[in-house]
Amino acid sequence: MAATVPALQMIDSIGALEELLNELDHKSHESRSLFFDVNVINPGPDASISIISIFIRPIRKVFLIDVVKLGDDAFNTTSLADNSLKLIFESTAVAKILFDVGNASAALFNRHGIRLNGIKDLQVMELATKHQHGQERVQVASLEMCVEQDAHPPAKALELWKRVHNSVNQLRDPANGRSEAVFNERPLRPEILNYHFQNVVILPRLWVLYNDTLRRPNSAFWRSMIFPTVRDRIRESTNGANAGGANATAWGWSREFVESSKRGWNEDILLELQGIPMVDRCWIDPNFF
Repeated sequence: MAATVPALQMIDSIGALEELLNELDHKSHESRSLFFDVNVINPGPDASISIISIFIRPIRKVFLIDVVKLGDDAFNTTSLADNSLKLIFESTAVAKILFDVGNASAALFNRHGIRLNGIKDLQVMELATKHQHGQERVQVASLEMCVEQDAHPPAKALELWKRVHNSVNQLRDPANGRSEAVFNERPLRPEILNYHFQNVVILPRLWVLYNDTLRRPNSAFWRSMIFPTVRDRIRESTNGANAGGANATAWGWSREFVESSKRGWNEDILLELQGIPMVDRCWIDPNFF
């Protein structure tokens, strides 16, 4: 039987947001259940957020939180259990999975004072899997590249993905006299709604692919690379001198960096064998990275 298409709901009122937060109180603790995407307008010091898309996998439902309409209420409104989107985003106890933490972290911090935590970054996970398989990469892949080369959705789904993204790219292309402002138009155009939907529902497919590779016993070194990289990306994105920007994704792991990291990792193992505690949690816990 074919999988059902996730439902979609727009969250543009306090009441609707409270209902969503109450749902998250019950579902956010479930392992790997929360996938999200932050639509950042004009990445950089003056970046803003239009929509935050959240896919709750256990109930197969996508919520589009209208930050343009709700403003800070999007993050400060609380559930019956006094939980808020800000608290969820900053919690280490709630695993949140997204693709490319850089611009999202910068915009959330600069605009709304939110420091992301508990993040699983699929972009970094993809980088680790490619290096592990001998594909040296000094620059990370885009979401579009990962979807087309790794995700392997059904042919019709991939065709729809490309059509939606091509349409939205034309709507935002300065060469066509357009701009990112199209994301702030209300009501949202059907193409924009579908764009947000597509960007978040594809994430579980990438998660399964990269996670299955990184959980293997011979992937311990690469798991050890992911956690500090994501931590440093968040730290750098909240540093005023480096916060976000159009080229925030132009980074990767050089051969020299990987080789230096391997030497340090091997030295730690030798020290552990000599009785000096050096074991990192991500070496022995395949879920921690």
